[in-house]
Amino acid sequence: MNTLDFANYYAERGWRVFPCQPKHKEPAVKWADEATTDPEKIKRWFSTTDYNIGLMTGKNSGLVVVDID
Repeated sequence: MNTLDFANYYAERGWRVFPCQPKHKEPAVKWADEATTDPEKIKRWFSTTDYNIGLMTGKNSGLVVVDID
């Protein structure tokens, strides 16, 4: 599977995705609110650039993240 496949996989589960700068954690979009499950937008983002995948987390996302260092 490639990055586009994984982004679509997450979106199909209702998890909103957004692109992050290649090899970094910084978003490649101005606002994380641009996170989406829209397949066309996801295709535009992830089919031409080697972006990392960001997942919207938090209160209304349905996802909880625990980061232990």
